Amino acid sequence: MESYPYRGCFHACAYCYARPTHEYRGFGAGTDFESKLIVKINAAAKLAEALNKSSWNGELIVFSGNTDPHQPLEAEYKLTRACLQSCMTYSNPVGIISKAALLARDIDIFQELKRPLGDGSICTSHLTQMRQQGKSSPKPIQSLNGLRRWRA
Repeated sequence: MESYPYRGCFHACAYCYARPTHEYRGFGAGTDFESKLIVKINAAAKLAEALNKSSWNGELIVFSGNTDPHQPLEAEYKLTRACLQSCMTYSNPVGIISKAALLARDIDIFQELKRPLGDGSICTSHLTQMRQQGKSSPKPIQSLNGLRRWRA
């Protein structure tokens, strides 16, 4: 199962395969993907509701398939953190991919989760090339530092 607290992504990576999914909401796959972001305020409550069902088998929940769950909006809304807390409450395994340094903020939850799976995404270590591919992506050193803290 995948969970998306946000639709669209501030990082604006030109190579992102998830851009066409924005069209399902009536937005364009071009600049709408990084400029018209959808915040799913009730994401954590909906996830907790699903986890609480007797039919739930405890399968892996992956955060990030269509958007970075730790993109800048997350600093304000904390929806990914709330969803991770729900998974922790129900001892549900989690997978996550992020290029954001904010990933390190949730280390306390990852330490409590059953078998957390995580990985990072860094498109290049060259700043000029990075700005061409993902104009709002965090600097590679920020992503690396967040990953180092997460892996420690």
